[in-house]
Amino acid sequence: SLGGFSWFNKLVQQVESKQNAVHKTNDLTATTTHTKTKMTAAEASPKAPSGSDDGAEVPPMSLQFKKSLAAMLLMAFVSNVGGLVFTPTLIFYLRQVGGSETQYGQILAAAPFASFFAMPLYGSWIDHCGNQYRKAWFFGYGMMISGMVLYTFAIIFGESQLTVYTILFSRVVHGLGSASKAIDMTWFTEVADLRHLTLVQLLFTAVGTAGSICAPAMNALIANLDVELNVFRLIIPINANNGAGLLIAAIDTISLVFTYFFIPDPPAKKNNENADALRLDSSQADLQEEKGWATVLKELTSFKLFLPMFAGFVITANIMIIDSAFSPAVAHGLGWGPVEVSAAMAFISIVYTIMLAAVWGLTKIFADTTMVVLGFLVWFGAGLMMYAWWIYGAPAWKYVAPLALGIAATPLIGPSNFTIFTSAIMAKSELEPCKARLQSAFAMVGAFASFLTPIFVGAYVLRSPKEIESSTNSHELTSFSLYIAVFSGVCVVGFLYEKWVLHVDGDKVEDIRESVVSERSSLLQDKPEKRRSSIIAIKRELSGRHRSSLASSNLGTTNMGGCRGGIAFMPFESEEEKQLEELLRELEAEEGA
Repeated sequence: SLGGFSWFNKLVQQVESKQNAVHKTNDLTATTTHTKTKMTAAEASPKAPSGSDDGAEVPPMSLQFKKSLAAMLLMAFVSNVGGLVFTPTLIFYLRQVGGSETQYGQILAAAPFASFFAMPLYGSWIDHCGNQYRKAWFFGYGMMISGMVLYTFAIIFGESQLTVYTILFSRVVHGLGSASKAIDMTWFTEVADLRHLTLVQLLFTAVGTAGSICAPAMNALIANLDVELNVFRLIIPINANNGAGLLIAAIDTISLVFTYFFIPDPPAKKNNENADALRLDSSQADLQEEKGWATVLKELTSFKLFLPMFAGFVITANIMIIDSAFSPAVAHGLGWGPVEVSAAMAFISIVYTIMLAAVWGLTKIFADTTMVVLGFLVWFGAGLMMYAWWIYGAPAWKYVAPLALGIAATPLIGPSNFTIFTSAIMAKSELEPCKARLQSAFAMVGAFASFLTPIFVGAYVLRSPKEIESSTNSHELTSFSLYIAVFSGVCVVGFLYEKWVLHVDGDKVEDIRESVVSERSSLLQDKPEKRRSSIIAIKRELSGRHRSSLASSNLGTTNMGGCRGGIAFMPFESEEEKQLEELLRELEAEEGA
């Protein structure tokens, strides 16, 4: 452990030194460029607050923060291992106790359904209790441990519906507790310099992928598990199916211990903290009051906002086919067990990570709408192949290839779709007071799909082994599985209409980019509506350059077979990006003058 922390410490120091070198170089370039311009509107723009100035060096991480980060990375690693051990074993556990495919979908949906409603409660807890994260985490871990112990011990009721409903209830309890993990990134924003968050996300991506790769080995270790526990003279059989619950309970216990010893609460919020940000004039306050959820729902009827919302629902529903249908299909069609399923999911996770890194380059070539259309075209083909190729007795590659193809297309869609949605909000200045609610609605749609899809798949998509073997139709899935192809095709048509008819990609930034130096003054002196258009275009360009790092937050509503968002390298700012950011500050200062 000491050796690992020493290596981690050196890695962080190397990244910080590279960041500082890039910031210094960009500062020198920006300063030289700025002196060549005739108009220095930056002098009139408000100075960035201390600790967030673009030109300042990235402050080094404290020893306590490094310890906390290392602990949370280890917790994320073992949690990802546990998740990929649990998902492949659930269908086998359920069949052992007499559960049906419909109940399998309901149990899969139980945890995300409970988390969906519990997440806002944890956020309110933190807001009202003055940054007491540890209490929320301790309560959450207690719920998670209790849920997984109950999941394991449910087998004592034998092959009965009581066992099935006990498993269902245990997943609800675990979901109520796992919702506490939603405040993890908020904790980082409280204790870390904001410029460290990209590194934090990168590290979490790395350990998540490592956990996915290690999961098959853990499944192999428990594959032959067959013991009995004597708890107060009650004999509880532990096998490879319910043993995953005990493993996750142990992982959550380890996480609880690490939280207690290594992760402190941030400083308590003061009443006058961020007073300037909270000081609104009466007209702005009245405007915010008017922009309630009714206004949000009304705005979402706009095609430019509704389409990316619908696309977010579709991509999550497509991804959930991995968690919902893959294990039962290959268990019958190929005779696979948890070890083989976990290995396939690890392979899919690697494909996802590689493609996510490739998207970093593709976003510099293709527009957002083009990226989304390409991604849904691939998912359209993957959906057709799943129904056509998932046949009893088919070779293994016909089961894995469609999923790998679909997952490879996912990074093309998620971040770009989020950028399109955000750009549509920024294009209407009157939506500024309710943009947080609009973003929340966008996230809630994905979460809704994450618990609705397993119920639908279990009830209408999966075919039972008896049904398949007693008929001439050897497909593992019903024709309802074509929802992937149908919904993906609808998204392709919608985004092509948006691109060619509504000209969503019309606000290009090329002209602005070329004029960063030569025409800076004319941009600043332009008409307000033209200046506003320029601000939107620059924000869109900068968002597009960094949208690969948004993938984890936009695709994090589901396990995705172990796939976690992130990129394989640190996206340092280029000289061009630095100039665009400087021009953006000047334009916004002129806009607010």
